[in-house]
Amino acid sequence: PISKARAGAAFEVSAQIIDESALFEPTVYYRAVGQKKFTGVPMSSSGPNQVASIPEAAMHGDVEYFIEAYDANGNGPGRFASDTSPQKITVIAVDGPPPVARGPGTASVPHVVPTAFPGNTANTTVRWKGAAVARH
Repeated sequence: PISKARAGAAFEVSAQIIDESALFEPTVYYRAVGQKKFTGVPMSSSGPNQVASIPEAAMHGDVEYFIEAYDANGNGPGRFASDTSPQKITVIAVDGPPPVARGPGTASVPHVVPTAFPGNTANTTVRWKGAAVARH
């Protein structure tokens, strides 16, 4: 996953969330590092992906985020990171493209595989394993 992003530019999160049934409430939650409360941004469909942006106004200091989704059958949440262990983005002022980290990662069922692409974009694949996960 991306660990650094450009200051003053919106941070786009794009996730391919795969399930046999329809998706319900795919959401990106973000906060400034040190804050307690996360702000939710609903994700919308864009081709095969769900996308949302952490707004430019939030990208002036380090940010933490996670992705959460359910399926229409109530399975989930499927997550990339979590409210207790969010993904941290170090926000930096740079000329040119921001540094990018590449590589797979995993989480408990449902399975999550994040990958990063150049720019202020984080791409994540969420695959439901068919296991019912208690909804909270």
